Amino acid sequence: MRKTLPVVIVLLIACVCSQAQSPVVTAGTDFAAQPDPAMPALPQIGQPMGQGAAGPTPFGTGEQPVLRFAGDNAPQNQFIFSLSDDTGYDDNVFGTDSFRKRDFFTDVGPRVTFLTSRKHVTFDLDYAPFFQVYKQYSGYDSVNQSLNLDAAAQISPRFELRVRETAAEFYYGLVGGYGQPVVSGLGPPGGTVPYFVNPDTRSISSRSRVDIIFNKSARTTLDVFGDFSTLNYKNLRGTAGQLFNLEAPNGGFSYSYRVNARGTFSFTYDYGKSVYLKRLNPPRYQTQSASLSYAYQFSKTLSASFWGGPEYTQLREILLLPLPPLGFIAVPINKPEWDWSAGLSVSRTTPVSTISLMASRYVTSGGGLLTAIDDSMGELRFSRRLTLGWTGNAGLTYSQVQALSFGGLSSGRYNIALAHLGFDHKLGERASLRLNYTGTRQRHGLGTTIAGTALDYANVDRNRASVGIDWQIGKVHLGQ
Repeated sequence: MRKTLPVVIVLLIACVCSQAQSPVVTAGTDFAAQPDPAMPALPQIGQPMGQGAAGPTPFGTGEQPVLRFAGDNAPQNQFIFSLSDDTGYDDNVFGTDSFRKRDFFTDVGPRVTFLTSRKHVTFDLDYAPFFQVYKQYSGYDSVNQSLNLDAAAQISPRFELRVRETAAEFYYGLVGGYGQPVVSGLGPPGGTVPYFVNPDTRSISSRSRVDIIFNKSARTTLDVFGDFSTLNYKNLRGTAGQLFNLEAPNGGFSYSYRVNARGTFSFTYDYGKSVYLKRLNPPRYQTQSASLSYAYQFSKTLSASFWGGPEYTQLREILLLPLPPLGFIAVPINKPEWDWSAGLSVSRTTPVSTISLMASRYVTSGGGLLTAIDDSMGELRFSRRLTLGWTGNAGLTYSQVQALSFGGLSSGRYNIALAHLGFDHKLGERASLRLNYTGTRQRHGLGTTIAGTALDYANVDRNRASVGIDWQIGKVHLGQ
């Protein structure tokens, strides 16, 4: 987060000094508005590379787009300050079956959203801290927070600089904050693995990415990018010392060629390595991948993206083997491995409903219980406008995680499922009512746990339900 702050300040100053300009962004695109489908316009500042004025997000951008109903405009040029209050019941407060406790909770906190689009600069910020208070276990009250930032500046008619940051701090295995996302997230293809960490800790995660985008022509875009991810755990009940903290620098480039107004090919090369900290002889790994993808807009309501390619991973670690009566012998391991990564994303958006399906398989960084992992996951999201002003949304994520490391009791296979069901209802212009349920299930492949180790917390069942109110205290329009 600190690494991107100077660039963000420069972009913010340029934003304030620039002349206002607010292009309309909608979920549904009218292809008839394109004057020449074979030669679409150059991308607008802040849009994912290679999209121009329309089309789905291609692989390689790091974009985790917000799913909206067709015809709904993305908010722009606004400063919004709101307050949220949720009260609910959690049947596994600490997120671990070995120390299962139930309690009622209250989450309350503000939310600041700053969205502005100028002639040469866009700046989108969504920050939400919230305080969590338990009825019975007041000693575990906590402050949680999440931040999404997306800023872009046009350096010249052909060059664009884009800076993004996603950061979060959560306790006891919580995932996400409250309310619907406003600013697009940043993450690996298919999204992040939902759990597979020791929940009985405080986790602090951050991912920063900088893109330098060169628009060679109306068809061709080159994006050179670099990002840096961290994941750290703080000690709560003595278990955080058994977990893997993570630092993961990453970089590469993506070349996109837009065939027409509907379709875009892209080639992405990605190199990354991971270093796991604060452990004796922690493993290290590096991976390289080359992916070819195709994103296509079938109609105003249906789009899809497919990607895949070879992947080369090299894992280095020191395996400690028992050697009676001397104790242990250190065996260095150098494990190179060729594999394939692949994925797809399909979404359908209408004025009354949205549905998206994502599936992916690739090697990525673990953190927490695990180091390098081979992750196969799928996610289904659905939302629909109901009668009497209600909106319903549901999601299901399933992930099968295989540890690549040889060592450690927590190595092996994990199965993780996360289900979400929610309903929202407008209570006038400034307030809305929200009903939420989240269910989590995680299982280690051995089906057993070992007391006193991190594996003791590998198996998790958790149900969390709440009712909340969002109140928009202030909203300032920043010009057109």
